[in-house]
Amino acid sequence: MASYRLFHLDGAALKESDRDEDLFQATFGDGSDSQVVELAEAGFYREAALIEAADNEDLEHTLRRIWVATQNIEASWADAPLPEVAPSKPRQRSTSVGDLVVSADGRLHVCARIGWREIGAAPAVLRHAAA
Repeated sequence: MASYRLFHLDGAALKESDRDEDLFQATFGDGSDSQVVELAEAGFYREAALIEAADNEDLEHTLRRIWVATQNIEASWADAPLPEVAPSKPRQRSTSVGDLVVSADGRLHVCARIGWREIGAAPAVLRHAAA
């Protein structure tokens, strides 16, 4: 099995830090790759879940499945997760634009308005969290 880590952007922490423009760019403006990495290195992402996938599962399919599995439709996805999804805490928000996945190979992917965008190697702070 391959392990993937999902990280949610902590919008409340960004607001408290008077970084409203960063929050806007990350969630609505498809922030630049360097901005996403800077926010991760500054500690503005919180681990939301560990997701297991088959070793031979296509990456695009896995990322799509992670997004679908972490949506709050009728209730919090974290309160009744799928068997392959281990939430880090109960009552989580839905995965949305600006959130991150560290894939099994250590690559960083950001949730975009449509699909996922690969950024490159995950910053150390996220790789260590995924270890």
